[in-house]
Amino acid sequence: MTATQASCLAAGALTGRTVGWVAGTPTLALTAALAGLGARLPEADGAAPDLVVADLRDGVAPTTGDAAATLTTVFAAARAGYDLLTDASGGGLLLIAADAPGPTGAALHAGLTSLTRTLATEWAPQHIRVNCLLTPAVPTAPPLADLIGYLAGPAAALLTGQLLALTPPAARPGRTA
Repeated sequence: MTATQASCLAAGALTGRTVGWVAGTPTLALTAALAGLGARLPEADGAAPDLVVADLRDGVAPTTGDAAATLTTVFAAARAGYDLLTDASGGGLLLIAADAPGPTGAALHAGLTSLTRTLATEWAPQHIRVNCLLTPAVPTAPPLADLIGYLAGPAAALLTGQLLALTPPAARPGRTA
């Protein structure tokens, strides 16, 4: 972590915040990283979630060439998150999808951007923020936990309708580390 990240997401930064899942299962490393930030799981105490995560990296295959089916799966997960968050009087919804190269990846990127912005606009009256994260196939847990932690915290209260990309340094144009 950089010094900026450490100061924003110090141990206990998410104390009192609940992060839940509607799709996918958090890895043990991710669960431990979130716990280190003070986040709790809704199942642990029945608390309403502050952030609902739909991790669709395993459930959708953007390389199959069927971006429409992928977006349908993403929307179904988003709808499940919406139901949880309306019961909780609002919160954040984070859709996580695997980034893919080529024409299918481009179509998926455009579809996710449009879907994320549309849902953010439509669900804003219910105080639901919607963002999407594109990741490499297997991101490491600390950067993913930091981003989830940021989106669950109060600093992201005005961030909605955004497509974020978690890109390893080696994959960034013009950078080697």
